[in-house]
Amino acid sequence: MKKIIITGANGFLGSTLAAKLQQDGYHVRCLVRYGSDAQLITDPNSIYYVDYADDEDMKAALAGYHIIIHTAALTKANNEATMNSTNVGLTKKLVSLANHVSSIRQFVFISSQAASGPAHFGIAKKEEDLCEPVSWYGRSKLKAEQAIHASCQKPFTIIRSCSIFGPGEKDFLEMFKLIKHHLALFPGYCSRRLNLIFVDDLVSLITLTLDNPKAFNQTFNASDGIQYTMQQFAKNMQRAMDTFAVFVYLPVWMLKVGAVGCEFIARLRHKSALINRQKVIEMTQPHWLIDTQKAQKILGFKPQWDQTRALKKTYHWYKEHSWL
Repeated sequence: MKKIIITGANGFLGSTLAAKLQQDGYHVRCLVRYGSDAQLITDPNSIYYVDYADDEDMKAALAGYHIIIHTAALTKANNEATMNSTNVGLTKKLVSLANHVSSIRQFVFISSQAASGPAHFGIAKKEEDLCEPVSWYGRSKLKAEQAIHASCQKPFTIIRSCSIFGPGEKDFLEMFKLIKHHLALFPGYCSRRLNLIFVDDLVSLITLTLDNPKAFNQTFNASDGIQYTMQQFAKNMQRAMDTFAVFVYLPVWMLKVGAVGCEFIARLRHKSALINRQKVIEMTQPHWLIDTQKAQKILGFKPQWDQTRALKKTYHWYKEHSWL
């Protein structure tokens, strides 16, 4: 039986991945920082609390396991140094530990489309294209990828995912809340195109890479292969919720001013703002598009979820868990 370690397993993607792998018969250990909320993990017996800064604690956690899937990441921070400390520093530490734990035979890193940067002229970016991240988050993910290439002595796989939605996700939850109140907000006035992926489809792609020599030392883009505008996404969300919303377009200057205000309030509360200036930079890029032909050809990846059906499943999960 394959034994798999998942970092950040209490998060949206990590918890969904853990549940699917356990269902498929894998032995899964869910690494969770001491004091973190682990309510999304369906099997409490799989939780293993760790101090990521403690090397001996981490060595004990990894011993005897075969594959590390590194999903833990910081998506919001008050400065770039903090972002790098988690997204780059922790990745380097895990790679170093993996190199010295004899049982580990693959390191799977969940990166982001943000590492490759936005698509120029609406042309979907391929894995080998020049990476041009525009935000702290994107730069930190690219640096983490580069660290893996430079020092990982075990077979590795990097998956660059576009924006993910699904049960347990908190950022798109805010959009669901607005549409529930018949309002949809959009940055600027142009119809930007982007890719999206339902979490179950991303999990399916990840499982295709596990212990798969075709995936070793490779980078794969992940999306459902369809280009959307945010307006189309909002319309699909309305269908899933069986409601309607008024579309409101916010000028970029207003978003920037609002982001500064959100950052100020967040600092007073010692938290990170949901909308900040870094997020506005990402939101106002012309297009976020990636090419997924490599995953299709090499791994046989085929997304299974229609977006409206996936949004309906997400909506019902939010309601059942009193998030909406």
